[in-house]
Amino acid sequence: MGENIKTKKNRQGKVKKVAKNKRSKFNLTDYIAVSIFAIIIAVIVGSIGYYYTIYLPQGRNTVNERAEEFTKLYFNVNYLDENFSFEPLYEYLTVERRRILQQDQNRIINNRKVQELQMEIHQIETEVLEISWDSAKVKVIFQYTERKIDQQPETTWGIIYYDFRKVGDQWLIERYYPGEKEEIDNINAQR
Repeated sequence: MGENIKTKKNRQGKVKKVAKNKRSKFNLTDYIAVSIFAIIIAVIVGSIGYYYTIYLPQGRNTVNERAEEFTKLYFNVNYLDENFSFEPLYEYLTVERRRILQQDQNRIINNRKVQELQMEIHQIETEVLEISWDSAKVKVIFQYTERKIDQQPETTWGIIYYDFRKVGDQWLIERYYPGEKEEIDNINAQR
């Protein structure tokens, strides 16, 4: 009687053995593999969620703010001021773009001093056109007044594009360029 066998009686009173519990089809390594796979899927879904719900909106806000600040610093200028310098702009630029601006700084300032140019921005609108993990493209539409020697002040709209690159934890301007003439003419006609 050493064995503990489960039995069951049928209607005729005959004793019948009950089938033994079969061993599970899965072993411990199978459960570990499925758990690891589930963790990997959770990490991927969490990363995608972070990218779209936290990283991209923060990146959009940052590049919008930096584009607006740079535009104000670049275009709200009085070139007649003896202390004028592009130095405040350098913190917004990549090393390569900073070097280019430093090389051209004296020529730009001297040309604009001859014209007695003064510029003032009145309104700025920014729009992020593209953004990824480490780059972004921003379009800035702005209204400005330009005063030159012997000319009436002219208020008009302008468009400038900024290509940003993320360097470390900062978004820096890698390139900036004006909008095309047709695009600027359209904006001036509409407003």
